[in-house]
Amino acid sequence: MVKADANEGVYNDCTNVVLYKASSSANEKVGVYCWSSSGDCYMSCPTLSTVETTLSSVPDKIVEAAATPNGTQLIEVRGPTIIAFFPPVSDAELSKDPDTNESLSDFQLYAAQVRKPLQQKGINFKVVYAHQFKIRLGKAITIVTPQKAQVGYYLFRPRKEPRIEYGVMTDLDLIHVADEYFGNLHQNQH
Repeated sequence: MVKADANEGVYNDCTNVVLYKASSSANEKVGVYCWSSSGDCYMSCPTLSTVETTLSSVPDKIVEAAATPNGTQLIEVRGPTIIAFFPPVSDAELSKDPDTNESLSDFQLYAAQVRKPLQQKGINFKVVYAHQFKIRLGKAITIVTPQKAQVGYYLFRPRKEPRIEYGVMTDLDLIHVADEYFGNLHQNQH
């Protein structure tokens, strides 16, 4: 898998990567996978191919975050935001601990399902795989280090006390919590 060049990119508003057949010594191209910052993904395969996805320990790079000098992710906040957090885990750790594997699987599933409904409500949704992260609002930077559990959701709105919910939540549960915390954003904007 390598970053697509201008001629291989499927969509101009996405991050595009070229997929190669793993068992091929000739680096046979099987398609282009692209994703946007909104969480949408697309696959383009010039020939009929079987594509297999596997769990990776690589952090989700779709979030708008940058590593700070000490390695902590820095997330720019420009409005109502929910940051879903999960500790980084290796494939070996997931193999040894089926409960962590199941939690991560649920976390990723519900994060994928909740992104669009939250976006429609005017709420930014980010995912980080870290023990702590930094939030920047303007020039102010806040370091968030979850205390009770390593998995949860950090709800933030400028000029309002943040709220942290611990544990994996379903998409419907997170939407309910978001409605409680943020209220009706569209109504508040008028």
